[in-house]
Amino acid sequence: QQDLANAMQVSKSEISLVIHGHRNINPKLAILLEQALDIDAEFWMNLQVKYDIDKIKKKFQQSIKTAKISPSKKKKLKHLVAAA
Repeated sequence: QQDLANAMQVSKSEISLVIHGHRNINPKLAILLEQALDIDAEFWMNLQVKYDIDKIKKKFQQSIKTAKISPSKKKKLKHLVAAA
């Protein structure tokens, strides 16, 4: 963690917070990770989005299961989204 923090010119505690899920990866941090590790910033941002989605799914798991939309409305919504 210290080596990565030094390479990114951020504190070790900031790296630790990200690793342990207490701080999000923002675009600036993603760019710093890209520069330090030669892994695209988009990769880091995609990981953050996936993590955020997983957290929300877990938090609202029961309400997601019970939310019901009729098949005809789902088809219409899919068509509207695809047209956007």
